[in-house]
Amino acid sequence: MCHQILSYETKHGTNSLNLHVQSCTKKINVSKSTISMDSYIKKSINVSLDDKRTVTIACSKYCAFDMRSFNSVHGDGFQQLCQVLVDIGYKCGLAKLNKPSVDILLPDRTNISRTVKQIAK
Repeated sequence: MCHQILSYETKHGTNSLNLHVQSCTKKINVSKSTISMDSYIKKSINVSLDDKRTVTIACSKYCAFDMRSFNSVHGDGFQQLCQVLVDIGYKCGLAKLNKPSVDILLPDRTNISRTVKQIAK
């Protein structure tokens, strides 16, 4: 889509629209043949074995201390929570702020209960 605004005059009919579609189609075909910059950027992130081991230990403690099943760390909700925490850590790291405390980030159980009810509605 080019998001261009076209004028319409009754004496020309849809001719301007037809010409525009033809020119946009040519532009799209040309742009498909060019290689985007994204293809040159390395997108995968390597996590060190030490960091993976630290996460494994934290997940193990979560399961053991809170009496959770081992499968709970593979649930969609748990993974969404982890992704949000990673995103916030990334954002804070970019801003060069101090590391946020878990006490500040994690909501009270009453707030979670209310939010679950709102989501369910």
